[in-house]
Amino acid sequence: MSFSQGFRDYIFKMFIIAMIIGLINDEALLRLLKHLFNSSISSGVNIIIASVIDSFTTIGITSLYLKIKKIKTIE
Repeated sequence: MSFSQGFRDYIFKMFIIAMIIGLINDEALLRLLKHLFNSSISSGVNIIIASVIDSFTTIGITSLYLKIKKIKTIE
């Protein structure tokens, strides 16, 4: 808790953005792809897109952690 002190609003915003992106991917994207492909291809494409989104989310969270760690060690 002391590590996130002063940065909780950024962490909360990133959490909300990650949740919104996850919901958009799960609901809207699957419905859009279902009309273009059959169900098995649509599911595969959805898995690939989810993996890419999760990778970017992991990179974003890790970079936020490293920035907070750098600032905390300077203080």
